Amino acid sequence: MSKKSKKTKKKNKRYKGHRVTKAILLILIILLIIVAAVIAGGWNYVDELLGKIKHEAIDTSQIGIDTLSEKNLKGYRNIALLGIDSRENDYGSGNRSDCIVIASINEKTNEVKLISVYRDTYLQIKENGKNRLDKVTHAYAYGGPQNALLALNTNLDLNIKEYVAVNFQAVATAVDQLGGVTLNIKQSEINYINEYIAETARVAGKKAK
Repeated sequence: MSKKSKKTKKKNKRYKGHRVTKAILLILIILLIIVAAVIAGGWNYVDELLGKIKHEAIDTSQIGIDTLSEKNLKGYRNIALLGIDSRENDYGSGNRSDCIVIASINEKTNEVKLISVYRDTYLQIKENGKNRLDKVTHAYAYGGPQNALLALNTNLDLNIKEYVAVNFQAVATAVDQLGGVTLNIKQSEINYINEYIAETARVAGKKAK
């Protein structure tokens, strides 16, 4: 083989090597662009969800936490989970907290316990500046989340400073995300259920069947 042929062969190999390198770099760049797009899209989705969260400042000096409760519950983070009966995007006073669950977190062991407080439990709650015996569900209606925390803390000797409130639509969406709930309805129950299904379907954005 002549020297010229050898040089041409080496040049062709080098050229092919450059083409392979460029192809690999191009693939890597495309993959990086795809990954960046996925991350950006995911972040925008999360940011959109977080943007729907409303924050309401709570005056922690006015929610009934006494010194003894603070001492006894040191190391426990208690959070009130409130499901209110609002059918609209309204979380203020006037809505009742039909579901009340206290999430108690042991900050040493990370153990979480959920304690339900029935909505019709009678407690001393504040209405228009005066205490009265009433259903705990009405505490939220009379003074929003701050009044609900006040009722729970003063009656149950708790140290709740945080809460999460969701409305009727949020609960329906959560149930759908978890795969729904299957109910076995008896014939004797159908007429009673049909009295409520139209309104429930409208609020949940579902078609009544």
